[in-house]
Amino acid sequence: MGDKEKSRHTVWLSDEAWGRVERMYKDDNCPTRNEFVEKAIRFYDGYLHTNRASAFLPKVLLDVLEGSLGVYCGRVGKLLFNLAVEHSITNHLLAEDTDMDAEMYRKYRGYSVREVTDTQGAFSFRDALRLHRRQ
Repeated sequence: MGDKEKSRHTVWLSDEAWGRVERMYKDDNCPTRNEFVEKAIRFYDGYLHTNRASAFLPKVLLDVLEGSLGVYCGRVGKLLFNLAVEHSITNHLLAEDTDMDAEMYRKYRGYSVREVTDTQGAFSFRDALRLHRRQ
């Protein structure tokens, strides 16, 4: 931990805590138990005095989170692609069977943007059907 002068200190630890030190100090590449305890104290001190606790998250946890999110993002990306393909098919079917001019399209597009914004995307085909059946 550096060339600083060190002093002896008596610290009382539970047998469980000391057992953890015994089991883990070599896994952390510490030559001594004292170095492991000092690193743990520095880590905890940094954790308590920072607003960015993520800087102290174990690398393994960060790797797991990144891996999980990567898989999730990949899955969502594939689902969005499939949805876009289905939406494209529906658009082509509707365009073939509809008599709509550019002005009517702009009107529906503006209305739809407001509707999706107002409902935060929670507007379904059933809602549109109810709206149009009332008119």
